[in-house]
Amino acid sequence: MRLLLFLLAIFVLCVPASADTYVTEDITTDTTWDLAGSPYIIESIIYLQSASTLTIDPGVTVELSNGSSLHTNSGCSIVAVGAEGSEILFTSGRETPGPNDWFAVTVASSPASVFAHCVFEYGRYNLSALASDVSLSFCTSRYAEYTGFMFQSNANPTMTSCSSIFTEDGVRIYPGCSPVITGCSFTDNNQGIRIQGPASYPVIHDCNIYNNSWNNMYIVGYEGPLVTIDAENNWWGVDTAPEIEATIDIDAESVGNVEVNFDPWLHEVPVETTSWGRLKAMFAE
Repeated sequence: MRLLLFLLAIFVLCVPASADTYVTEDITTDTTWDLAGSPYIIESIIYLQSASTLTIDPGVTVELSNGSSLHTNSGCSIVAVGAEGSEILFTSGRETPGPNDWFAVTVASSPASVFAHCVFEYGRYNLSALASDVSLSFCTSRYAEYTGFMFQSNANPTMTSCSSIFTEDGVRIYPGCSPVITGCSFTDNNQGIRIQGPASYPVIHDCNIYNNSWNNMYIVGYEGPLVTIDAENNWWGVDTAPEIEATIDIDAESVGNVEVNFDPWLHEVPVETTSWGRLKAMFAE
């Protein structure tokens, strides 16, 4: 019995402690949110200032509520790099969560923000990038009120192996933005990808874009000259050119000013290089 109690005490001492950490003031110096302080609770608008970098460790949970947000000012960055099976979770702080519980994680004029193996859920916009070339990989966005990932004001992010599900727009691309999106999945939204011109030139390759209730892609705001959107080698859920075209909706004022080059297309769901941890995060209750 003594040996059992001794081993139990050693086990307890070796398990990292965790505690609620309320974030109530802006971040003005380089800061790390580690697992011992998780969850980090935000109930207002928190800004990163003074060229600071916020580093978030694998497995950390960030809870937001009451319309709160986490926002970088110019020159600041968020480096949130999780790991397979130890994703970083940005979620609602409410006991019964729902879309629009919080506003957004916003990176604005950020020089080096990185999100990898992160899950965003129950925000209004979940993740928004403005004038930032943010890097996104193995991230999932779900249950947002309006958009899973939103790019504005000349943001040119790279997205690799990300997913957006159960929201109005899986991805919303505003004028002047040209993201490179590869190996991603946009399904079970109202609109898979919304692209708003002019001067938006996204590249979208090797993605799953299907089973979105309104359309797989919606395009608006192109005034000419003719722009071609590079959307080759994607799986659209159907397998003929007329069927694919039927899932792409171009606003009447943009017809003739924009075209989508989807040929060649994939004939089935591509083999995804995804982790079991990410799949669990996508479909966990």
